[in-house]
Parts: sequence; C-alpha cells; structure tokens
Amino acid sequence: MKLLSKFFLATLLLTVASVSWAACPEGQKQTYKGCEIDLDVLDQTDITQLGPAPRNDPVPNGVMYRGVTKEQWDTIAKIGDPLNCRERVRQFQQITEGTFLTEKDCANDLYCIQDALRDSDVVILGGGTYKIGDVLRVYSKTLMGRDGESVTIDASGAKIAVILDKGTLANVNIQHAKDAGVKFGSSALAYRVVVGNTGVNDPATHGGHGFKQEGYTENCLVSVEAYNGYNESGLSAVQAQGGNADGYSMKHGTNNVTFIDTHAHHNSDDGFDFWKGGGISPSPTIRIFYSSSNYNGKHPSRNNGDGNGFKFGSKNKYQAPRKDKGTRLIYGSAACNNKAHGFDRNGTPRKIIAVGCNSLGNGKNNFQEVSCASVKDPHALKCSMFTERP
Repeated sequence: MKLLSKFFLATLLLTVASVSWAACPEGQKQTYKGCEIDLDVLDQTDITQLGPAPRNDPVPNGVMYRGVTKEQWDTIAKIGDPLNCRERVRQFQQITEGTFLTEKDCANDLYCIQDALRDSDVVILGGGTYKIGDVLRVYSKTLMGRDGESVTIDASGAKIAVILDKGTLANVNIQHAKDAGVKFGSSALAYRVVVGNTGVNDPATHGGHGFKQEGYTENCLVSVEAYNGYNESGLSAVQAQGGNADGYSMKHGTNNVTFIDTHAHHNSDDGFDFWKGGGISPSPTIRIFYSSSNYNGKHPSRNNGDGNGFKFGSKNKYQAPRKDKGTRLIYGSAACNNKAHGFDRNGTPRKIIAVGCNSLGNGKNNFQEVSCASVKDPHALKCSMFTERP
C-alpha cells in the first residue's frame, strides 16, 4: 500500500516531546522538534487506502480486554500492521453460518467439537460449557462462540486445549487446560479469547501458559486475556512451583506477530515472555498495542516465580547459540503491580521501541533498561484503568 511521507506521519501521529537535546530513547532520533520515532524502522500504512474498521461490539462482563475502537485501529495502521489484523478481524465478523452445536448436543461426548471441525469449515458453539477430552485442532478452520453468548471450554481433560494453525478461534473462554490454553502454528487469528487457570490442577505440568508459540509466524492476537496460569513441576528448581507459567509464552523464534488489546494478569511467572523470540526483519518483528500486564508473580492461590510484566528477551550468553532477533515495538500499554519489573529488557541486545507506556507499583523497577517516549493518545492504557481481580 502507498506509504505516507515521513514528515506527514510524524506530524500526524508520532511527535514525541523531548525535554532537552540529550540522547533520545531507543527507537527514536533527534530532529529539530526534539525526539521523534524513527520512522525508518516502522511499516507505515496509508490509512486512506484502508477499508472500514471492524465493529467494536460490547465486551462481555468480567473480561479484562477492552475492545478496539476505529481510532485505535487507525493508529495501529499508521504505525504498522503488516499482517493486516484489522482486515482479518473484519472478515471474521462477516461469518454468520456454519455447523451449530449446543451444550446439549455435546453433553455426553468429549469429542463432539473435534468431530464437527473435521466435517465443517466453521463450527459455532451456543452458550454453555463444553468439556473436551483432548486437544481441539483448529487447522484452516473457524471455531467460535455465538455472538452475545457465554461459551466456556472445560479443558481439564486436555494437555493443550486448542492448537490453532491457519485458522480462527473466537468468542470462547478456556479453563483449566493442563499445560497450555492455545498453542499457535502460523497465520492464525485469536479474537476475544480468554484463557484462565491453566496448569492449576495438574501437578505434573511444566507449562501453565495461557497462549504459547515457538518458532511460528504471522499470528494476530486481538482482544484476548490470560490469567492465573501456574506450573507445579519444572526442569529446574527455578522453573518449578510457578517459575515457568507465563500468560503469553512467545519464545524460541516466535516472529512477525501482532498483539492488540491483549492482557495478562495474576500468572505465576511473567505476563509476556519473548525469550529467544523474534526474527530477522527491517521492521519490528514483535508488535504490541494497547495491552496490559498486571499483578503477575502474584497468583491468588499458588506459588510464584519472577513476576515480570513484559519481558522482552534474554542475554545472548544464555542457551547459546539461540539468540533474540529483530526489533520489539510496544505502544500505548501498561505494566502495573507486578512482583518484579514492569517493562523488562532482561538483557536482550535487541532494539526496543516503546511509546506511550505507563508503569506503576511494580516490586522492582517500573522500567528496567527500557526507555519509553510520551505520546498524546487518549486511548493509551494507564494503570488507573485496572484494579486487582484474581
């Protein structure tokens, strides 16, 4: 798509105030106006060429995600939406037909949903609770809860609740998976998905992750939430008893992924962990917009690990020859009241572009070797928007 001029983009959106002509924060450069975002590393889009934004339907009661407004979608496009998550969500919202299942249909059948996925491209679940006996494989398919209805997947009988590859998972609440709520392949969309209490009831789990990805690419996570993850077991004493259960475990080569309105809270380890993540790219390989990571390392009923909000990677000396790759971008996001750090570099040598961040009340540093530029955006998240809710 046609690119806006750098001057016009900087004027329109990303002019950042600077208190002096001192060195600018990472990912910014000095201009006559002060510190401004280095547009050369962004994948900017001409929003006049975009179609309509997705609907911002009312959010269900009790969820942490907030929904995405047209103004937010436009801001994301200006900064860079190379996967066109906007259009993926809009296309999903056009789906009205498929194989419809009710709670009664699946009452005595743990494999009811998987059988339907084998025979249909779209499976729609009516309101209720669906117990599964094994992983749901959503490969080039759509599995969704019916709009306006509360759909819970009881995954207590499954190590992994859903493997999502080149498909869409939407409008569901996944509870009590043993190891991971959603595991990603590539080119998938998770939209309005809540994952809670992963690993809590399984003493053998080493994971306890809400969302997990390793070595895959081109996924959009929009309006999702991961909370109360826990792992009892681990490969080391550091990892055991809560030291590995991240809300979003996006590690070991996870790259070209976009997070929009994604939230993690009360997981026993970190909210977001990008250890050895990323890929070689001229523009940011990990992009986070309007997201939050709060109260991690403060599981309400289990032991805890480090408890960082956003952990952006790792030092090269660990697990060599694996290394972090590519630039990380985080915009309009908050990290609040975590046990350890809020925004944590964790020694990664990769560039971190941070704009419009808010971080308060963390047990160690709110910003651990991460510099965040200010921006005038009324939709940027603040710690005051979130209260403790285990």
